[in-house]
Amino acid sequence: MTDVSDDKAPRGWVNFNTVFGLLAIVFGVVLFIITPDQVERPRLLFGQKPSGLDPDFFPRMVAVFFMIVGVWLVWRARTLREDNHMTALDGEGIMSVLFTIVRADSQFKSLQSLFDFGKANPGKVELSHSGQWGATMVPAAQLFNWAKVNVNMTPYRGGGPSLRALLAGDADVTFQFPSTILGQGDKVRTLACVLDEPTLGSPPTFASLGFPGEIGEMHRIVMAPRGVPADRLAKLREAFVALQDDKTYKRLIGRLGEDSNLMSGEDYEKVRVEQSKAYKALVKSMTSG
Repeated sequence: MTDVSDDKAPRGWVNFNTVFGLLAIVFGVVLFIITPDQVERPRLLFGQKPSGLDPDFFPRMVAVFFMIVGVWLVWRARTLREDNHMTALDGEGIMSVLFTIVRADSQFKSLQSLFDFGKANPGKVELSHSGQWGATMVPAAQLFNWAKVNVNMTPYRGGGPSLRALLAGDADVTFQFPSTILGQGDKVRTLACVLDEPTLGSPPTFASLGFPGEIGEMHRIVMAPRGVPADRLAKLREAFVALQDDKTYKRLIGRLGEDSNLMSGEDYEKVRVEQSKAYKALVKSMTSG
């Protein structure tokens, strides 16, 4: 997320280019100075050098090149912009939730237009997802099953490959997380999202479109084998509770575009039961007939 312009960098000009440029200058100067003492002199032929060039000519050329590159990098660092667009999201936006996206040049300007096309052309909408029953496949299946739209779902090995399929034109629509979408700039358009307060172009939420229940929220579960002593489980739970308040952990989670909300095993068991019912209904609807 960098850009170079004629304006001075908003947060000063100490960045990667500055550091690398200074190191290149130092290396070039040192190399230029020590080269004459490190290069072996050629043997004389009839009292003359075989070549008219000094043996340290080419090493010193390399040293000069390093110095030139270093000066250029330091100079350009003055206008190198490094913007972290994650900070533009409000607190609700920095979480592990899904967005429905299409290419920026897509004919689909809204999720409803995608639904209308899919109903009129069954099986013609190409959807890429992160893998069978993965983080983006399940909500995609839930959404299009609810909308009664028959789409062609193609699994890929992860969210990255499924996004590349969209950008390459092999897919019409996919589901992605905020941190992935932010890196694409104006190459994609968001059609819908999970958040109650939409970001990234303010697309409508699935709830506002009439979708019942939860969709697109991903839980990461920490499990322990049955039979682990109660005192050890208590210590582990205390550690996870303490982790929630750790500033470094919160900062790293935020930079990843995630949100960390701790839920006890007992509370999640209730959620899991309800999710299991929804998944069973989804599988049945996809395999019946």
